[in-house]
Amino acid sequence: GGCGGNENNIRTLEECESASPDQRALARPEGDKQAAPGNCFAYLLRYYYDLLECICKKCIYGCCGGNRNNF
Repeated sequence: GGCGGNENNIRTLEECESASPDQRALARPEGDKQAAPGNCFAYLLRYYYDLLECICKKCIYGCCGGNRNNF
């Protein structure tokens, strides 16, 4: 908590993999395709949906900034 984010800020691989196509579409309305760690210094494990491989992958999120492809 307390780091902001959006409705698609899912913290587990299982939740990312079970996200509906509609949830995945909401994660990238501006065409965000790859993970973006943000510009702060927290070290939070998150997942992003890789559009090219159609799978969820690990990424590290800094807790602010970044893009919406952050599950």
